[in-house]
Amino acid sequence: MNIVTAILLIVFGALIKYGKMYSLIAGYNTLPKEEQEKYDIEKIATLFKNVFFGMAFILILGYFIAKRTHIPDSEIYAFWLAFITGIPYLLIKTNSKKYKINPPDTRNLIGNYAMAGNTVLCLTDEIDGYGGTCHGDND
Repeated sequence: MNIVTAILLIVFGALIKYGKMYSLIAGYNTLPKEEQEKYDIEKIATLFKNVFFGMAFILILGYFIAKRTHIPDSEIYAFWLAFITGIPYLLIKTNSKKYKINPPDTRNLIGNYAMAGNTVLCLTDEIDGYGGTCHGDND
């Protein structure tokens, strides 16, 4: 039974990532178009693929451990391990700011700026001293 579940997870992970079947992601397809544009769906699809493949690997590993050691309960343990760790991880990660495009609590810089480490540099000729104000129409 775990092998069938593992194959389904692999198929769905591949369909979401490579087949771009984002409608398989619960909740995403019901969002309005302008809300969908706030999420980096390519990264979310990659996360789904990786988590589904990882869960499938645990299921397959549990199957082979059960066959090799003649302990059938290890297949059940692998099933619960895969789903009890995989589903919460997927829910927490997909709802993090990492997968949102321009989260509301970040400042979007407009103008001729460059990032240098954790410092924003103004790329104009008019700067008031070290660490001064950027002048012009760059703000």
